[in-house]
Amino acid sequence: NMSLENPAMLYLQKLGFDSPYPPLTDVWQINYPEKPAPGTFHAFTGEPQTEKIDHILVTEQTTALSAVVDTRQYRGAYPSDHFAVIGVICLYEP
Repeated sequence: NMSLENPAMLYLQKLGFDSPYPPLTDVWQINYPEKPAPGTFHAFTGEPQTEKIDHILVTEQTTALSAVVDTRQYRGAYPSDHFAVIGVICLYEP
């Protein structure tokens, strides 16, 4: 629940930090590097209140096949105060 510019996220992305871990990248950024991500927190209103603060992070050894922010309602209501981030990823080479 934080932006990609948050210091904790910058650490995970190895941006400006010397981390012992491999850098992680958000699947949205991989699939849509030029497209701004829709906001994900909406407080049950259906209208984003913030930028995208929910992420699926993967290493460069992972293939991110797709990413989407699901804004649908279920039976006339939102199941969460955040829109779901859905990613299809391949963890190994077929």
